[in-house]
Amino acid sequence: MGWAGKLGPDAQSVNQRLPLTPRGSGAASIDYRGQRPLEHVGAGWAEFGIASGAPLISGLDLERVRAVMAGRSPLSGAVLVMPKQAADPRSTLAAGPLLEVLAEVAEGRGTHLYELFEDTWSRRRHERLVGGFSRDGSHRAPITDLERLVREVGLCLDDVYDESELAIARAHERCRVRVGNRGYVLDLTSPKSVSLLYALGLLCESPHVARAVEEEFLAAGRAAAEAMQSWCVYGLAGHHGAGRCATRVSTSGMLATMALYRTAHPVPGATAGDPHLRIHLMVANMARCADGKWRTVAAGGKDIYNHVTALSELFKACVRSRLTARLGVAWEPGLHTPDWEIVGVGQQVRDIFSQRSRQIAAVAPRGAGVRERTRIGYSTARPALPNPFREGHAWAQLATHHGIDPEAVVASVVGRHSEGDGDTPARLADQLWDPRRGPVADRAHVTRAQVLTSAAALLREGVRGRKELECLVGAALDDDRIVKLPAVGAAHLSNSGRFALHRP
Repeated sequence: MGWAGKLGPDAQSVNQRLPLTPRGSGAASIDYRGQRPLEHVGAGWAEFGIASGAPLISGLDLERVRAVMAGRSPLSGAVLVMPKQAADPRSTLAAGPLLEVLAEVAEGRGTHLYELFEDTWSRRRHERLVGGFSRDGSHRAPITDLERLVREVGLCLDDVYDESELAIARAHERCRVRVGNRGYVLDLTSPKSVSLLYALGLLCESPHVARAVEEEFLAAGRAAAEAMQSWCVYGLAGHHGAGRCATRVSTSGMLATMALYRTAHPVPGATAGDPHLRIHLMVANMARCADGKWRTVAAGGKDIYNHVTALSELFKACVRSRLTARLGVAWEPGLHTPDWEIVGVGQQVRDIFSQRSRQIAAVAPRGAGVRERTRIGYSTARPALPNPFREGHAWAQLATHHGIDPEAVVASVVGRHSEGDGDTPARLADQLWDPRRGPVADRAHVTRAQVLTSAAALLREGVRGRKELECLVGAALDDDRIVKLPAVGAAHLSNSGRFALHRP
């Protein structure tokens, strides 16, 4: 399953996702230690004369990525998107003591708290202060705001707070810190059998199968990135909220990097992690809009979160389509997961190379969901130190110990696909709109994004990319069994149209 998240304002969140290079390395080459180089992804790089697909090969390339993730031009260093800033936390004071004093003042004057303040700003700021404190008893506010409030009622902050904490807040009252988000991350994973076909292919005398799996895996990652660019990378012009709706503006494309990882985090006692192919996308929170202005993207991240499962399923569908076409593999439903697995890489073999999953399962409580298992995974993760030689040696030892012949497994997998009753638009529509088991069976309605997700997951032989999936879904939605519902809410979001089964 795919996962998406915000990088936040800290530059370290970007650096953690880039190779380590010495300071001032400049044009020196990056030592990837046998790993595949990161690559630029997205049409937006053309704004700076960089081609999508170009590898990051020097320290200068990394500095350019850091500049873009900071909202600056990688060529001139000019600020393209001004990051959102807020008061320095050191310039804030706890709201609780002031709210208590204001309540006492209102009681002493025999008036309502609201009537203590004459101007609109003070009344609204007090309401926000009360709301913040009710949600979080440790809520804090900038000293400049609090001083303005107490002046309205004829008080002084020295009557409320200690001299020492006031001195700290006043010393930093003009300081601002970045709170604007630098970008987003998207992790895309494949079924276990795909990772195992790659790993076992490496152990064969000829590694052509492993090479093919890696190349098609990367091609699927690029296809998912293109879909993300189409669905999520747009800007919003104008104010959104308070009864007004911002205007959606197209962009020149996404600014992102793509990395390929081959292993899971190693378990205690293991010299290398399990085979675990995954794609990692790091997307800058800016793009150049059609009107020439640079803006943040994806409606504050809403459309990325709305599409993370669709992107994940599209990625896996692209992997299936490409491996079927290139290696002739066949697919079957997984025993313990909803994923399609490669025929010939059985559950027993998958379990042997799933040490990390067993480690998490041993710690997770009974019935733990995906979110809880993910949290446990992060908390128990050991540092991953990629070393292709060590990984291959460890996998070979594990295969030998369990009597697995990599050559035999790979030979039984490749060329197994036979032309038969494949995926068809009519069959897909029947599965989607099945009133008992389809995605709308137990829902009042679904969005187009949810239909895209379900369609990609249902297609055994997958699709080549976004356009093919959208074509199939478009045909499925043009069906007498489906009713399109009126638009509500944030209509500027991608694939937000709502549909329901036609129930006589």
